[in-house]
Amino acid sequence: MANMQGLVERLERAVSRLESLSAESHRPPGNCGEVNGVIAGVAPSVEAFDKLMDSMVAEFLKNSRILAGDVETHAEMVHSAFQAQRAFLLMASQYQQPHEVMGRVPTISINKTEGCHIYLSEDALDCEIVSAKSSEMNILIPQDGDYREFPIPEQFKTAWDGSKLITEPAEIMA
Repeated sequence: MANMQGLVERLERAVSRLESLSAESHRPPGNCGEVNGVIAGVAPSVEAFDKLMDSMVAEFLKNSRILAGDVETHAEMVHSAFQAQRAFLLMASQYQQPHEVMGRVPTISINKTEGCHIYLSEDALDCEIVSAKSSEMNILIPQDGDYREFPIPEQFKTAWDGSKLITEPAEIMA
């Protein structure tokens, strides 16, 4: 009986190590981790899903391990399904979705977005574009029956001119 208890403890330690490795391998590429309480590099939908996983689902898994047997087996299947769902959410959050502006709009706001293409109509060419915490943004302007693509700057430089801060797009040196 003592031999069986020792095997169970070893198995539990191995499962814990595998789970921690699995959790690390499901982190998104380029994720900078947590800085000052803010998770970087993760879309809001993935972040919300992670909070669910770390709260209710984690509690469910913990209680299922206590009950053991078939309950624990089914809980691990549920956990695997949730991990697959997270991978799908992550992939969908990184997919570039084109948007088309028909008619006149005064302002377009792009917030917390990774990758977007905005097609402007002739009537929308005088709009202002405001972006924050976003990357890989492109505006497509109609020209000669086709569209010409223009990237929105992602990097800026700010300097003090003696009385106020001046911010302008950073020049990319080749």
